[in-house]
Amino acid sequence: YARYAMQNRRVQLWALSGFGGGTLTLEESGRSLQTDVDMQSLAFGVKADLVRAGGFRLAAKSDVSYANFRTQKQAALPAVRAEPGRMRLAMETAFGGNGRVVRFVPSLETAMRLDYGDAASGGRSADVGMEIGVGLLYEHLGIGLTLDTRGRFLVVHQDSSRQEWGASFLLRIAPDHFGQGPFASFTPHWGANQSQTSRLWDDPIQAWQTTTTPVQDIGWQPDRISSELGYAFGLRRAPAIVSPFVKLDVARRGAQSLGLGARFELPAKPLRLELLGERVSPPAATAPTEHRLGIQLRMNF
Repeated sequence: YARYAMQNRRVQLWALSGFGGGTLTLEESGRSLQTDVDMQSLAFGVKADLVRAGGFRLAAKSDVSYANFRTQKQAALPAVRAEPGRMRLAMETAFGGNGRVVRFVPSLETAMRLDYGDAASGGRSADVGMEIGVGLLYEHLGIGLTLDTRGRFLVVHQDSSRQEWGASFLLRIAPDHFGQGPFASFTPHWGANQSQTSRLWDDPIQAWQTTTTPVQDIGWQPDRISSELGYAFGLRRAPAIVSPFVKLDVARRGAQSLGLGARFELPAKPLRLELLGERVSPPAATAPTEHRLGIQLRMNF
């Protein structure tokens, strides 16, 4: 992921790319078929402030996303390829945010979008829809408190089967002005997401089975609570801050994720390195518990 801002942050460009691979196993009537799977994704967008006066801001936003999912052909298993994508054009308004200590910023976004390619069926039809996003941000820089409420709703779409909406609330306590001290966050999520990725793994697989199995990954659970607690302290012989933390995610369907990690930051650069180990317990008792280890590097130029 990369982002670049210019003209006093009035214009922002961003781009994202990712890839993954693995194996897909299908079991039916005592037979087991296995094939290789790989996926690539690409997205980029632009945001430009059209009006910025006092505490009022009007911005135009546009983004394009594309994914390529395919499996390898085997003797008894045909190759599958899906190329879903989306184009969006949005207008965003926000008011407030000029306070030096306290910021109170309501916002509204209206977007038209074009969804093309269906990940579940492999079709290439294009459907038009409109979505609305609302937000309410409160920040108190003196005590490091942030309250952020957001909601997004798909109000109309040519594909009447799509029912997408989501809402979240963030409560965050940041370290002191020197970046040291305790920090915590609490974020409940609600919603019904039928995105291309979710439909690819959820709907078709459930249709093949006689019983409905919930999606295993907690990141796809529609209703969940994410929390984090940690403490940041500075190193004596280096201009760096180390922040060990613990994370806990709990979903309504029963999935749980417990993580333990640490961040290493160089504020003068600035550079941040994060290490995270997770234990993910799926909602289905028959599914195995997963253990994950991840590393993330972030640099600002």
